[in-house]
Order: sequence, then C-alpha cells, then structure tokens
Amino acid sequence: MESRTLTETNMSVMKILSVVVSSALLIYVAICVFMLFFQKHLIHIPYEQLVGDPLSKGMEFEDLYLTTPDNAQLHAWYIPNSNSDYTFWIFSGNAGNKSYMLDAVQLIYDLGYSVFIYDYRGYGPSKGKLTEQTQYEDAEFLWKYLTQTRNIPPNQIVLHGRSLGTAMASWVATNAEPAALILESGFTSVTDMSKHIYGWLPIDLILRWKYDNLERITQYSGPTLLIHSTDDEIVPYQHSVRLFEAAPGTKQILELSGTHLEGYMDNKEIYTDGIARFIALVNS
Repeated sequence: MESRTLTETNMSVMKILSVVVSSALLIYVAICVFMLFFQKHLIHIPYEQLVGDPLSKGMEFEDLYLTTPDNAQLHAWYIPNSNSDYTFWIFSGNAGNKSYMLDAVQLIYDLGYSVFIYDYRGYGPSKGKLTEQTQYEDAEFLWKYLTQTRNIPPNQIVLHGRSLGTAMASWVATNAEPAALILESGFTSVTDMSKHIYGWLPIDLILRWKYDNLERITQYSGPTLLIHSTDDEIVPYQHSVRLFEAAPGTKQILELSGTHLEGYMDNKEIYTDGIARFIALVNS
C-alpha cells in the first residue's frame, strides 16, 4: 500500500515537472517568435512630433523635404555657419527624432561648423518604409545631395553618428571619402548588443538587423574619433575601445562621464574641446 502511494506521488511530481518544463519551453519559443517579428520595434523608437527647431536655439536654418528615388520623404535641417570650413552631418540615435538632438547640434554650431541633420523614415515628419537597407540607401542619397546638389566638397564633410546613428555614419564612411568620422556612444554591432542584453536567446538565428560597425571601421582608413562615457549604462564603453583598436587610420578616443543620453551635456567643455582638437588634427 505504501509503495503504491509513493509510486503515485512520484508520477504526480513527474507530471507537474513535465507541465512546468513544457510551459517554460512554450514561453521561450514565444519570446523567440516575438523577437523575430518585432525586433524592429525594440531597435527603433520613433517620435513623430518635433519638440523644437534650430531657430528656437538661435540658429538660422533651411527646412528641407527631400524625396528619395523610391518616393520616400526625408525631413532635414541644414544649418549654415558663415565661419565654417566643415559641415557636420549628424546621425541621430534610435529614439525620438532629430529635434531631440538640438542641444548637441548647438554645441557643434557654436564651434563654428555648419550642420546637416535629418530624420530616418518614420521619425519626425519623414515618411517611408524603414529597414536597415533603406537607411543605407537614404544615406547614399543624402551624400549625393550634399556633395552634388549643394556642392559641398567631400573633404569638408564630417560624419558624426550618435548611438544607433554610428551605423549609418560608418556605412557612409566606407562608401565615400569624408573629411573624418566621429562615432559617439557607438557599439560594435547590434548582434553584440543583443547578446549583451538577451544572451539567453539564440540571437544569431533570429536577429535580422545587423548594423556592424566593427566590420566597417576596419574598411575606413580616414581620421576617426571615438567618444564614449565610461559610465554608459546602455552601450558599454568597451564597445568603443574595440572600435578604436580596430580602426586602421589616425584615431583618437575621448572619454566622458555620465549617462548614455546626458554624458556629452555633463561634460560640455571636455566634449567640445575634444572635437575641436580632433578637427585640428584633421587639418594638420
């Protein structure tokens, strides 16, 4: 009798364990399926509403609507600076839109440089289907706009990507000949970032967005500045160290402190002095 009771108890435990394991497996598969089909929404967090414009910061600007070859519409600002030898083409991060970059734009403008900044498709007033490939196609289109339509010499354009924007900046750098490349709060690749955050998922099997800065920086031999906070809570500082080590050309790394979003504002003098010294190196 006692043996039968123990056997029944063991069978009940096994059934419970089986249900728990099966449920956990189903949840795991469901998370993988979610990541496969909705990863774009984890990478891109666009805001349509602008929170300001350059004039609100005292900067005269041109308000531009540019139509791409596939009929998407990109909204951009060109902020001319009469004292400028260079135009900084700034690529925004993954959240918000270009109006959230106005403080950073003003710092560059106050250094004496012109600025060009645009919204990715679906960000701000920009319209069109957003994929990694269309972002590169748009970057190619805008490079031609700057160099051919506006007649800005390539050696007077500084590519300045921030966070996710470093992927577009590094892509342009390997497909053109800019004056210099600045990667701020950059990452080696979205694959590496995803493994850092979701290491328990089969990232190599489900990730479709790559943004491989590490591969591209090895193909760019021009002057490169890496800017990163050692306290960055989103993109580990070590990512910029790896990018710095892989860059084959003249290179510098500028260390900041503070958060991913506010580090440059918390270190304004270090930030602007570092960029000014880097441009002086480019000029030498």
